[in-house]
Amino acid sequence: MQTLFLLTIAFGTLFLAACAFGEVPEKVDYGLVKADNEFGFSLFNGLAETSPHENIFISPISIAIALQMCYNGADGKTKSQMAEVMNIARMPIEALNQANQQLIWHLSSSEEVQLEIANSLWARKGVPFREEYITGLQEYYDASANERNFEDPAVLKEINSWVAEKTNGKIDRILDQLDPIAILVLINAVYFKGAWFDQFNANITKEDDFYLYGGGTQKVQMMFKRDDYNYLEADDFQAIRLPYKDRNYEMVIVLPAEGEDLSEFMKNKGTNWWNETLGKFSYLEGRLYLPRFKTEYDVTLNDALISMGMKEAFEETAADFSGITPADPAWISRVIHKTFIEVDEEGTEAAAVTAIEMVGETMAPIDPEEPFTMRIDRPFFCGIIERSSGAILFMGNIFKPN
Repeated sequence: MQTLFLLTIAFGTLFLAACAFGEVPEKVDYGLVKADNEFGFSLFNGLAETSPHENIFISPISIAIALQMCYNGADGKTKSQMAEVMNIARMPIEALNQANQQLIWHLSSSEEVQLEIANSLWARKGVPFREEYITGLQEYYDASANERNFEDPAVLKEINSWVAEKTNGKIDRILDQLDPIAILVLINAVYFKGAWFDQFNANITKEDDFYLYGGGTQKVQMMFKRDDYNYLEADDFQAIRLPYKDRNYEMVIVLPAEGEDLSEFMKNKGTNWWNETLGKFSYLEGRLYLPRFKTEYDVTLNDALISMGMKEAFEETAADFSGITPADPAWISRVIHKTFIEVDEEGTEAAAVTAIEMVGETMAPIDPEEPFTMRIDRPFFCGIIERSSGAILFMGNIFKPN
């Protein structure tokens, strides 16, 4: 007879108080940022290949940290496969955890942009866990520990209420049900809210057409602003960097040339292209037309992660997560990811949650002569980044603004 071992890691906000970590070294480990960004692009490309002309919006840092929390309890081939997929094979666990601690502290330190990470641990009463695993997540990820009777249906409501609170209500639940024999739920939530450095004038926003892939149009509220922008124009795309109030966080928008397919354009793009592109921008005067947009996205990541090489973690007879519990082996049942983003004249609000469920038997730029015009009235790519570390918080293809 099988029983269920449920490990859920939901990623959603970015940390309310950096001081909760205690003394944290200020230096960011750029090797971890590079690994997370590469992992994010690889995963994004896999999702885009299976859903080529649909909205895709993910938080690479959310998924990476969620999986790395799970990775803390992996061993053997399960551990090595996870490490290879996430590009962290050369980082000892202690170094990885310290790097995440430093990165979370760094990302959450802005006084003008709200970027929070919140972690919590929900453990079933009476189930043995390895103390070093629990204390490690508390120390490095500031995870609050909550022991509960999982047979009480109020626990599921409490967990989802915590998620809703930490994402400011933008993601109101991560679990539709909690099996009464589940033993562990780890939740990690990301929330971002930033006002534009230069806001759009809502009085001149007007209805306009957004041209959909395959033909047809959708009515959108098109914002407009003429200004000096950090801008790039190449033969096959335009790109623009829109800073938030602290000028360290910014949205990067890439618009393929008219007639170009966004999916084909972004196909197999990675961090080399991304970093090269970010290095080519220059300030130019121009006219920007940007639609208000709002989208929610959810996806089960099992197939994408398995295709990337994280196979054994999902196999009942092979997975090794003995670092989590001394009970019988457990394996990942599903990885769920949910995101939200809304962009308007004032700025951007975004959130992400990642959930990992585990079960077990027992338990070249052009220099325009005149001001450029960038009319984002067709499918585009966008990302939210933190400039000083280079971390990609959110990224996605937008085929339909609403």
